Amino acid sequence: DLLTFEESEQGRIEAERARTEAERARTKAEGARVEAERQLDGEALARVETERALGAAQQAQQAAESEIARLKARIAELQAGRLPSGTEGNA
Repeated sequence: DLLTFEESEQGRIEAERARTEAERARTKAEGARVEAERQLDGEALARVETERALGAAQQAQQAAESEIARLKARIAELQAGRLPSGTEGNA
């Protein structure tokens, strides 16, 4: 079955929301890093924790961007009238 316009739009919105959440996580991690450096004045432990948080935020952002790319490709397939992979028959 093909997705309706509303379903594909919902997928795009969800992917955009995931990207926004990943960006918020990155921003929060960056704020934590700045605050940690201010409070601990360069303590190695604060840097390690901050780098870990930034890494997690970057991974979340990459995952969101991958999901956006996947959904855009799916929408393009649907708009081109192609059937989902693994489905037999004519469009």
